[in-house]
Amino acid sequence: MNFEAARAELMERGFEYLAAGRINALLNRGLSDFEDAWHWPWLQQVATGPAPLQVSDLRYVLHVQDSTGVEMFGMTESDDVDITQSGTSTGWWIDESAGTPTIVGWPVGDVTLRVRYIKSSSALTADADTPSIPTQYHQLWIDLAQVHAYKETDNYAAAAALAQLARQDLLAVIERYETRNRMNSQAMLIRAGSEDD
Repeated sequence: MNFEAARAELMERGFEYLAAGRINALLNRGLSDFEDAWHWPWLQQVATGPAPLQVSDLRYVLHVQDSTGVEMFGMTESDDVDITQSGTSTGWWIDESAGTPTIVGWPVGDVTLRVRYIKSSSALTADADTPSIPTQYHQLWIDLAQVHAYKETDNYAAAAALAQLARQDLLAVIERYETRNRMNSQAMLIRAGSEDD
């Protein structure tokens, strides 16, 4: 379903009185809700290059290795280290001070990074734009946008009811992707849903 069809679908659900710009914003917000829910395979990307490595569409990092395949440990700005220390890089952190997410090696040294990460999708703008969500889940995307439409019109009871149903559907989709590897399924655990999901 492209952006034009999604806009028509949301309007047909009783929101035809909202301006097109508001409908667009609600659909993009529903898309973000869907994509924020899990590390979907269609959002996984790999970036390689020397540190510091800019990753403009970074949502979050899954794994970082050096060029020999050795895993590097993640750090945060709250770690009490001298970020100017030089040496063989064994760790990494994300620097956003220049506006673009940048993976920086620590200690600072010559290192080539291989970063597996989840990307942030661009907002849908043109009528022909289509989200990367598989087609069979587009109705769930519209449901998530509709939750925000209900809130926009102060219909909080309907928003809460639909949000609960959409969350259950989203958890079912997540479980489907979490358990795709059936080769070792007896040794794998299925994560139960929680209030934090």
